[in-house]
Amino acid sequence: MDKPVFYSINKTVTMGGENTSSTNAYLAITTLEWDWVDMLEREQTVLACISFVAALFVVMVFIAFPRVRIPEYKLVFCLALSDLGLCVSFFLGSPLHNEERRACVVQGFIMNLFSYSSVFFATIIGAVLYKSTVYKIEHEKIFTPNREICRVAVGFGVPILLSVL
Repeated sequence: MDKPVFYSINKTVTMGGENTSSTNAYLAITTLEWDWVDMLEREQTVLACISFVAALFVVMVFIAFPRVRIPEYKLVFCLALSDLGLCVSFFLGSPLHNEERRACVVQGFIMNLFSYSSVFFATIIGAVLYKSTVYKIEHEKIFTPNREICRVAVGFGVPILLSVL
């Protein structure tokens, strides 16, 4: 039987400015479980590579062909940029194997930022599609320059604020 490795996790519950309880928990991970974690990390990296290539293809097509630089595809372009950033965060590896706290914090910030950004841009695309199909709002009213700037500001700005918090 493999000997487990123990990691200490301290948790303090604070209510009303006073520490009400403090617990120490220990996480035991055997080498068998580390093999499982390593396998999942490899699969995650392979899937991130596939996603990276697909998002890079979308970005390259958007840059190479001026015909596709219409407002609808600008939102898809921003979604692809968010996906590229998220893939980069997965390429950084697992924080479990990294002893430096700063690298873990940076990776977590990048992951949160681009995860939120992907969700926000997917929501924005859904809202635009909803307005154009259900309410039959004309293209010119949906895609004004000010609204495009606001959409990109919300798609990247709110995730930055959420990730900093």
